[in-house]
Amino acid sequence: MGELQEEMIARLGKLSESEGYAFPPAKKGEILELDRQIAVIRTQMRDVSQRVRKLGEAINERRKAEAFVPESWVLATPPNYEAVIDSGEIDTLRRETEALAIGKGLGLRLWFLKLLLGSGFLDRYFAKLKTIVSKLPVEIRSEVEQIGETGLSWQAIAHGVQKLAGYVRWLRCCRSTHDILSGIMLEEEAHAFSARVDELKEAKVSLSQEKLRSKWTGKIASEQGKVHHLVRRYFDLSEKLRHVSGRDDWMELRNEFEDTCQQLLYFIPVWIVTSLSARRALPLTENLFDLAVIDEASQCDIASALPILFRAKRAVVIGDPHQLGDS
Repeated sequence: MGELQEEMIARLGKLSESEGYAFPPAKKGEILELDRQIAVIRTQMRDVSQRVRKLGEAINERRKAEAFVPESWVLATPPNYEAVIDSGEIDTLRRETEALAIGKGLGLRLWFLKLLLGSGFLDRYFAKLKTIVSKLPVEIRSEVEQIGETGLSWQAIAHGVQKLAGYVRWLRCCRSTHDILSGIMLEEEAHAFSARVDELKEAKVSLSQEKLRSKWTGKIASEQGKVHHLVRRYFDLSEKLRHVSGRDDWMELRNEFEDTCQQLLYFIPVWIVTSLSARRALPLTENLFDLAVIDEASQCDIASALPILFRAKRAVVIGDPHQLGDS
C-alpha cells in the first residue's frame, strides 16, 4: 500500500509541473468550430439519406405509371425527354371525353354542344387531341392519329386521351426521378462524408484531451498540498478499515473515508478499478460517479457488477455477447 501511495503522489507531482498553463481561448473556439462542421456534415448526410429514400419512392411511382403506358410509347421516348404539355388541359380533356363516351355527367354545356354540333363536336375533340400529341415523338403521334382512320367514336377518343394522360403522368415521374438522382450525384459519396466526420472528430478529441488535461492539472497544481494530504488520508483510512473492529468505530472510519473520497474526486474524477478491488478502493455510496464504464462485461457476473452500477448515475456496458456463458 505504501509503494502505491508514493507512486501516486509522484505522478501527481509530475502533473503539477504544468502549473500556469491555461487552455487558449482560441482553441476553445476551434472546438466549437469543429462541432459546427460536424453538425453541417451530418445534416448533409441526413439530406442525402432522405433524397435516396425519395429516389426509391420516385422509382416505384415511375414503375407504377409505366404499367399504364403502351410499351411502344415508352420505347419511342428519348432519355430525359421533356414534353411541353399542360397537365391541367389533359385532365380536363380526359374528364370530358369520358363523360361524352358514357353519356353521363355531361353537364348542361357539354350536353348542349353535343346536341347542337353533332359529329362536328366529335371532330373538334379529335382535333384537340391531335394538337396536343403534335408535340410528342412521331411514333406516338402516328398511333394517336390512326384513331380517325378506323372511324371516330367518343369511346375511341376517350381511350386515346386516357393513354395520353397516363403517358404524361409517366413523364412527370421520369422527370422527378431524374431530378432527385441528379441532386444526389452532385453530393459527395457516403464514405467521403464518413471519412470527413471521422477526421473532424479526431481533431476534436485531441483538443478536448488537451482542454481536459489543462483543467485537471490546473486544479491539482493550484492545491497541490491539499491533494497530497487527501491521497495520504485516503490510503491511511483504507488500511485502517481493513483492521478496525467494532461497529461504531467502523462506521466512523467509513464516513471519514467517504468524505475523503468525495473531496479527492474533485481533483481526480476518473478512477480505474476491477469489480473485485472496488469494494476496498471506493465507499459504497450511491451516485458517487457520474458515469461507470464496465469493459469486458462478458467476464463480469451480475452480482459483481451491481455494486459498480450502484455507485454511478449512468453506465456504459461494453462486451462481446458471443463470449457470454449459458448463465
